[in-house]
Amino acid sequence: MAVIMSTLVKTGVSGATDINVNVGCLAGPLVVSSNTLVGVVEVAMTADYDRLIPPGFPWAPFLTGGAVVDYPQRLHSGTHYNLLAAEAAALITAGFATFVANH
Repeated sequence: MAVIMSTLVKTGVSGATDINVNVGCLAGPLVVSSNTLVGVVEVAMTADYDRLIPPGFPWAPFLTGGAVVDYPQRLHSGTHYNLLAAEAAALITAGFATFVANH
């Protein structure tokens, strides 16, 4: 039986607002958890978002199929991105992105 431990990880900022993603660790690799969104999600950004690279957090292209990028990385308002579900959920909840599709 795996033990799930949830914690918030700061994955970036939008303006002066920190974006904190709820992650869960299983006995093994880092697993992203969310109450409503699972997997990779396409979002439309409604505000600029500066992504950070917290230690141990999975990033593109490993899970999102996106291009390899340097961090920090700015995701620009008005553009679409494939993000891990938990990061997408945090941005949507904060009002900085809207849901487009599950992938």
